[in-house]
Amino acid sequence: SGKALNFVRHLMPCKDEKYILGYSDEEKKGLEENSDIVWAHFVEERLLYETSHFVKTKYLDERPRTPEVGEKAPGRLGRWLGWQIIKSFQEQQDISLNELMKEQDEQKILNQAKYRPRSR
Repeated sequence: SGKALNFVRHLMPCKDEKYILGYSDEEKKGLEENSDIVWAHFVEERLLYETSHFVKTKYLDERPRTPEVGEKAPGRLGRWLGWQIIKSFQEQQDISLNELMKEQDEQKILNQAKYRPRSR
């Protein structure tokens, strides 16, 4: 899902990310300001390796909010976080979009992304 959002971004470079994500300005700003909280939730709850379809849908599918993270946390948080990891990976590895799309080793992407959100 992070790869898909990154692909769309490359196809539509002039579009603001909020439109690609489907977030309002407030939601996007809130995620950026609280990225450390979102990341901590995913790490603490071990959601990066979750296999349960029910649990994954809470973080990937359409819903107005993700109360598991916070009362103002928008839906589809997993997609947003995946995109942050993909952007970090592509920056760290300095690879093309084509190379990124061919990479299938998710653990490699996670490890080499070295994604760390900024803390407040």
